[in-house]
Amino acid sequence: MMIIIAQFCLVLLVFYLAGLALTLPKVVENLANKEVNAREVPPNKMALLYAEINENTKDTMNISKHRAAYQDALAEILENVNLTILQTLSGNAGTVPEDEHLGKIQKLQQYKNSVGELGEFLDSVKA
Repeated sequence: MMIIIAQFCLVLLVFYLAGLALTLPKVVENLANKEVNAREVPPNKMALLYAEINENTKDTMNISKHRAAYQDALAEILENVNLTILQTLSGNAGTVPEDEHLGKIQKLQQYKNSVGELGEFLDSVKA
């Protein structure tokens, strides 16, 4: 009796797997279409979508509440970058920095510019 039940379950499993194999391409195609459609945003809604994302991010970051802390952190980052540039330059003993040091200084300057732009952005965000 157990053998018959086991065979019956095995036959049901085979039918289930066969049905799954037949429907799997359609499921994958539907998922792929949903992903493509989810990424497509009409131009007239794009600005609204980004405005909503930006407001949610501002609320999450509590910029108006923690503005002073963000400004203090940016000021400390700028000071650290300036000190690192000065330290890199002072290690050259009065000579022209080597290419690797010049590359490091250039990257630090770019980082400093980015942090400065963040400070300007922070100032422009309304409380």
